[in-house]
Amino acid sequence: MRRLVLVLVVTALAVAFPAPTAFAQTVGAQDDRVTDQLYVRHDGGTDEAIESCNDDDPANPMGAHVQNNEPFSVVSPTNPNLVIAVWNDYCSDWMGLGFSTDGGTTWTDSLVPGYPADTSDEGMASPVFGRGDAASDPVGAFDRTGEHFYFGAISFNQFAGPSTNSDVWVARYDVLQPEDEGYATYPLDYVDTTLVGKGPPAANFFGIFHDKEMIEVDRTGGEFDGNVYECWTKFPGFGTSRVYVARSTDDGETFTRGISVAGNTAGQGCDIAVEADGDVYVSWRDFETSSSHRNFGLSVVRSDDGGLTFSQPVKIAEITGFNPFDTARDCGDGTELCPSEFVFARVPLEPRLTSDPTGELEGVFSVWQASDLDTIEPSDTSYSSTGPGTSGTDDVAQGAVYVSRSIDDQTWGPAVRVSDMPDGHQFFPDADALAGRLAVMWQDSRPDPCYDVQLPIGNMPEATSCGTSIVHTFVAASEDGLTF
Repeated sequence: MRRLVLVLVVTALAVAFPAPTAFAQTVGAQDDRVTDQLYVRHDGGTDEAIESCNDDDPANPMGAHVQNNEPFSVVSPTNPNLVIAVWNDYCSDWMGLGFSTDGGTTWTDSLVPGYPADTSDEGMASPVFGRGDAASDPVGAFDRTGEHFYFGAISFNQFAGPSTNSDVWVARYDVLQPEDEGYATYPLDYVDTTLVGKGPPAANFFGIFHDKEMIEVDRTGGEFDGNVYECWTKFPGFGTSRVYVARSTDDGETFTRGISVAGNTAGQGCDIAVEADGDVYVSWRDFETSSSHRNFGLSVVRSDDGGLTFSQPVKIAEITGFNPFDTARDCGDGTELCPSEFVFARVPLEPRLTSDPTGELEGVFSVWQASDLDTIEPSDTSYSSTGPGTSGTDDVAQGAVYVSRSIDDQTWGPAVRVSDMPDGHQFFPDADALAGRLAVMWQDSRPDPCYDVQLPIGNMPEATSCGTSIVHTFVAASEDGLTF
């Protein structure tokens, strides 16, 4: 499972899909707070960063109450009580890692070794220690046995020095078992960190920069079981990008040199799925770089030799993006006020990819958000929502979540809308397939009493707030990938 929204829901998805009635019972389930808990260091020691993350003073800008974002959650395939959550942690400008040994009810927080203030022997031995002062884009995956956990991220210099040193890396952990000594205190035993993609020095993010990585492990029990795959986007310069994939066949100790699978000006937001026969799929969203390069949508490649080589890209779908926008990507409030004066969040456009490793549900599934073409209309303001960034149009539309399936490795079926709701935007989806069922989660603004395609989520026409109960999280299940 990808992102953490409701821990109880994620637990159900990542372990085994319950009957439809059980999905209904998760609605309104209690949320258990993951962050703003006690931080412990992986070796039981402490340092300046750990102490800052435990500082309860609200005035401390790097204290316990600082914001955290981009969460990601996985559940052990052999121990459903062990849940790992990771996130961008601003009390250290590094990677937060939390664990629960009781199915997500209670949590202990920590940091992935290698952060700037790390004084542990293992942290200072990390190849990313001292190369960057910030990290982002946390992802994680267990192997089939639940004995190994792999944490992927990028790190870079954001505050100090002229060089960004953008790196892609994987931290390896051995996983203790409930009967092992120390399991309840810290169930993960940090092994080391491996650089997968090393970015050369480049001033102020000009030049090479690595971004938006994803990680997956072969859990099929087949020929390539245990292989670790990581993909990411490499930006050699402005206006170009390449999607890379690297693999490890030795439990993440070493990775092959990344393979470029999408060509130049490809895109971003890769994801990985491993089919029951061990075939590896990597998808991404295409960039639309100019008026003569109109190919915005989703593409995918496949490997039938355990990630050694990949096919030529195949188009999954061409789409009209759902991307709230108003002359700049990050306009908002205060000094960054949008021309329309609306306030809205940046909505990710990254598609998701999944396949049932048991083979009980045939095929590979691509899940994405897009504008519903039946709802497009000209915008009444400077706000728009139907384009991929600066090349977008001046139109608005309802955001919707779609699924497409491939069962022959080459062609993809028609896009199926997961939730056909007349009101509200559906966006930021994720998906997981297991044991004959596909589950799709997404954010949904159907509770928004001010919903209108002309308005961003939670806004009134006069650019004031429409309340607080605006966005909810929904999940839908399917036994064929076509009906939910």
